[in-house]
Amino acid sequence: MKKQTEANNNWISGVALLLIGGWFLLMNLGGAPSWQEQLWPTYPLLGGMALIAHYFGNGRREAGVLIPGTAGLLLGAFFFFFTLGLVEWGALGWLWPIFPLIGGFAFLVAWYAGRQHALLIPAIGAMAVGLIGLLFAPSWGSVAWIGRIWPVMLIAVGLILLFSKK
Repeated sequence: MKKQTEANNNWISGVALLLIGGWFLLMNLGGAPSWQEQLWPTYPLLGGMALIAHYFGNGRREAGVLIPGTAGLLLGAFFFFFTLGLVEWGALGWLWPIFPLIGGFAFLVAWYAGRQHALLIPAIGAMAVGLIGLLFAPSWGSVAWIGRIWPVMLIAVGLILLFSKK
């Protein structure tokens, strides 16, 4: 059974690498369809979802897989705001604290799933850096963008509910 699971994982990983490598090659050679310029965040988002699905599908439930899974899911969602024109790319100059927040939240999800207390240190540290960075961001006074990204809170609560122990 273990060999079959490894073979399935290798097959999925191989196909994913072929697709991602092919897409990057097309982009580098100027042959990628224009729609991919807007939809490229689908790749980290789907990769994150695949890792989260692996967590639930694997009988061992290794909490460590949730860190890249949650980070990929949230990074893909975050970059969709830029590629779809909801937020200007120039806003990355002051939205950089979102990246440590995403990392911290990913560690928090893994901690919640596995109750490994060592994961709380990077979770709290990264989230503190992100929150402090947002407080001192020069464009923080312009909070109109929050009205567009409020569904991220629903996603966060949904992830916590998925990983809650009964």
